[in-house]
Amino acid sequence: EESIDSIGLEDNTINESLLDNMPDYIIEEEATIQPRVIGPIVKYVVKNGMTFYKSIKYAPKFPRNFRAVSGKTKHHNVNNKTLLAKLRKVEKGPWKKVYKDGYIGKKKVSVHYFQSKSGLVFDVKTKSGWSNK
Repeated sequence: EESIDSIGLEDNTINESLLDNMPDYIIEEEATIQPRVIGPIVKYVVKNGMTFYKSIKYAPKFPRNFRAVSGKTKHHNVNNKTLLAKLRKVEKGPWKKVYKDGYIGKKKVSVHYFQSKSGLVFDVKTKSGWSNK
């Protein structure tokens, strides 16, 4: 069982006000930070003449000052079978057409793009007004 007596004794030889008997800390004057270079961040890939971005944020047509509105993003199946076949040559599996409503300043806009399950993004466009009702 622990008690206050089992914690230890106060060291009366340390005078904190005079910094007497305090541990010394040495600061190395020539300490340098060595940055670790892992490699460049892959932001996009080009396949079959089509440019795909690793994230919507990397797409140059994505408005930098866009603020999405909560609950105003919809994912729809891709109806264009020809386009869907081309998208699936790049990445198999489901692709969705995304409609993301939000603001640029005070202006209502909707960002449209195609997105794979892994997050690849294709054909980003910004339209005036909201697409989701």
